Amino acid sequence: MSNLYSMRNENIKISKNLTGENQKIFTDIVCYLRVSKLNEIEQEEVINDILTIFFDCEKDKKDIQSVIGNDFKKFTDEIISAVNPKTSIFNKIKEFLIILIQSLGIILTLDFIVFYLPKIINGNFALTYTFTLSMVIHFLILLIIAIFLINYVGKNSFKLSETKYSIFKRFIIGASTGAIFVLLIFLNKIFNDINLLSLNIGWILGIIIVFWCCMLTKRIKNRLLT
Repeated sequence: MSNLYSMRNENIKISKNLTGENQKIFTDIVCYLRVSKLNEIEQEEVINDILTIFFDCEKDKKDIQSVIGNDFKKFTDEIISAVNPKTSIFNKIKEFLIILIQSLGIILTLDFIVFYLPKIINGNFALTYTFTLSMVIHFLILLIIAIFLINYVGKNSFKLSETKYSIFKRFIIGASTGAIFVLLIFLNKIFNDINLLSLNIGWILGIIIVFWCCMLTKRIKNRLLT
């Protein structure tokens, strides 16, 4: 795992030296790779190889298109096929659980700061945090939407970077966003009274502290590896 962090940080550091247009193309390629079947180590190895190609082109004052062609998606697909990644159900479940835990940690933190911290500051310590069915449904819906958007943007990164949205498309996006909020409000009205679990706020605070300590430790570890 430490090798992965080291490779990722090194790639990020090196990629900052790319010129403007090459930086844009490289970013699209990386976005596409992030949602591919390559595991994280394979992604960083491929990214490092691609960086070498880009910098060799810049050194020789060549356009990147003269080396990898104009179809960047095809170029990236060929590299992925050459690696011949093996999809692991275990790794996919692991990635999903990491996203799930991180999302839950962030939501609990925001909930605590907005709704409970002001009461604690005012001296009210006898607080209970209640998980309702509405909260669980909201969380799952937003998580699914977030995962869908990440995968959509990644798989369509080359098209999206060149796309200019019309007023109609912007309206559709805005209307869809509004519809999701209306749905969440509607579900809240139906399921908010169904309690699943109640915990003393101290337990929630403890979970939040442990979560952010783990995140901070991970960040410090990554910094030390750069």
